[in-house]
Amino acid sequence: MHTSRIIIVSRTKMGQYICVGAYDVDRHRNIRLLDRKGYGQPLNCPMKIGDVVTARYLDRANIEPPHTEDVLLQGYEPYANAQEVHNAFTQNASVVEGPLTDCFDGKLFQPGRGAMAIPNDDLPDHSVCFWRTDRQLTLNNFGKYVYRRGFNTIQIQYVGFPDAVQLIPVGTVVRLSLSRRWNMDGQEKLCWLQLSGWYGEL
Repeated sequence: MHTSRIIIVSRTKMGQYICVGAYDVDRHRNIRLLDRKGYGQPLNCPMKIGDVVTARYLDRANIEPPHTEDVLLQGYEPYANAQEVHNAFTQNASVVEGPLTDCFDGKLFQPGRGAMAIPNDDLPDHSVCFWRTDRQLTLNNFGKYVYRRGFNTIQIQYVGFPDAVQLIPVGTVVRLSLSRRWNMDGQEKLCWLQLSGWYGEL
């Protein structure tokens, strides 16, 4: 059992559940807060982005890369000194600098339709990262953010709960994640690149 100060950094859509992402400032790691049975949190989960709590959690057994952040939340309560945890998050969270293709150990590839994924035979050891945008991201009519570098255009599905903004400027820290495996347009089941949020400072 781990007991840590954590900050909630994302809430994303997972069908009948929501996926609550957090950063453990005591162990310097990204975590994904599943319930005791290994499912997502209920839709009425009160934890909001920016909340700071002391959480008790267990590492999930039989972790399947790249989703090594999965933990089973056992309980939590508010932590009094939220600013202290915000500061620790800002100082310690790792942020990828450079082009989008540098994220996830440079293993992203583009199978088609503009989206990016991770090959099943070359998985990274993580499914979440923070990235500082080196190009602006523009929302299209399909709820995807468009990233252009040279002649290449990449579309990133937005899965966060906050309303999408039309433009994410250069230099903004965003949270990227990899989906569970699923097939797009009848292709091989892959973990697809998603965007779940952005931050004013990190």
